[in-house]
Amino acid sequence: MPLIPGVDPRPLPPPHTAHFTVLGTFDGAPWANTFWMRNGNAVTPSQDDFTQVVASFNFEFDHYILQELVQDVAVAEVSALYYEAGGAQMQGAVASTFKGHKNEASFPANVACCVGWRVQQHYKGGHPRTYLVGPPRSAQASSRTFDPAYVQDVAIRANEFNLSVNSISSGAWQGGKLGIVSFVFRKAWREPPVFRDFVTGSAHCDPRIDSMRRRLGRDVPP
Repeated sequence: MPLIPGVDPRPLPPPHTAHFTVLGTFDGAPWANTFWMRNGNAVTPSQDDFTQVVASFNFEFDHYILQELVQDVAVAEVSALYYEAGGAQMQGAVASTFKGHKNEASFPANVACCVGWRVQQHYKGGHPRTYLVGPPRSAQASSRTFDPAYVQDVAIRANEFNLSVNSISSGAWQGGKLGIVSFVFRKAWREPPVFRDFVTGSAHCDPRIDSMRRRLGRDVPP
């Protein structure tokens, strides 16, 4: 019988994949963005090499993604887990002091700009997305949309980020690919899960102003 999400534990991701987490604050409110990458070399890097990969990922996030966000967006740490056949075998983490580059007023912490990532495979349902906190208020075009020029700039930065992190090289980490792990197929856990590369150059930005209300924290009692 197939294993069922919500009932059976999630299967392990494919060997030689890494799960990156970018942790930070926005004017005191916590936020996180997560990403999957696969090591195209399929050889486990040393601890030092993997930590260097994480440090490079931190730099690329600043060099591309943070360019489009306000200075109240601060990255505190980037960490990653490296998976082999037996599960997570290695962790790398680096502290960060990078901040958004735009010295402008922003929206509240629940407002987000959404980047969509495409994969080659066609399937129904949601595709990978990254919700960015801290878009500048000057990017607002209407009560529900961002300015088209800002939307285009974010998409360009996302595509540059994809290409740049794919070029990270350190020891046995070579030929990396940013992507997503598909754990579910037809409402059952995949056995085994499948890694799908993002199609380079196809990232897009949703012009709609999105919301992530959980970033505001729990309800404040009267």
